[in-house]
Amino acid sequence: MQWSMVVSAPAGAGRTTVDFGDLRALPRDLALYLTDESAGRTVALRSTGFYSFEPGRDGEARGFTVIARR
Repeated sequence: MQWSMVVSAPAGAGRTTVDFGDLRALPRDLALYLTDESAGRTVALRSTGFYSFEPGRDGEARGFTVIARR
């Protein structure tokens, strides 16, 4: 399964965090990943539960993809 999402922060907002909260309720065999489309970086959300990034100077929205795999 895969979901796309967009996060926007005002210009000059500084470090912005997308927090997925407590993921322990998900089935153990489900791996969850977040890909930052702008940075080309993927993180395992089970390990971190959140992702932080510096928004662009112009406050441009940033695209992400959440991927769930068994």
